[in-house]
Amino acid sequence: MVVVDVILVFIVIGIVSVVWKIVNLMRPTTGKAIELYREPRQALLVVDVQEDLTGKSAHQRFGYKNTEAFIAQVNEVIAAAVEKEILVVYVGQECPDSLFFRIAYGGRLLKGGAGTRQDDRLLLVSENYFSKQRSDAFSNPQLEQFLAANQVDEIFIVGLDAAACVYKTALGAVNRNYKVTIITNAVITNFNKTKEQLVAMYQKKGIGSKDSMAVWG
Repeated sequence: MVVVDVILVFIVIGIVSVVWKIVNLMRPTTGKAIELYREPRQALLVVDVQEDLTGKSAHQRFGYKNTEAFIAQVNEVIAAAVEKEILVVYVGQECPDSLFFRIAYGGRLLKGGAGTRQDDRLLLVSENYFSKQRSDAFSNPQLEQFLAANQVDEIFIVGLDAAACVYKTALGAVNRNYKVTIITNAVITNFNKTKEQLVAMYQKKGIGSKDSMAVWG
């Protein structure tokens, strides 16, 4: 019985550890509030439009449909941002090559893997790229430093997932006092949520949401 009890204790500890890790990965970050800049700028964050999620190597488990139309819309937003001299920043999921992440992502999105590259249909207009291991892009301190160095105080977000990494990144930005708008016609989700439900979820947390025409005309 003692051996069985010890084994059960280790199993419980293992399960708790995994659950805690998952919760921590999904939790939005907090950070120092941004300064009041004399000449503030805007930035567009393009989140997780990667080969393993929307491209040829994407696994069926992620369930994203109509990616052609989605990426075309994202590209239109990127082109409009360039025209308006808005900083364009790309963010991608890159997980450590560990047993936990191999199981969690089915061997995809591992750092150094071809699937972490930007989807080859995505319009690339800058070399501003920041990787992340957590849902919130602000978990990479280099992104925060880059935005501060460029005196950014307002952020627009496109990409995926509208109910996960896009949302958690928006929360991370709000936690730092950025003005945040999610561009609703340039995000996608495989969660069972309607656009109206997503917008209500954003509003509850102080996150703006508009389609691209309402943002830039």
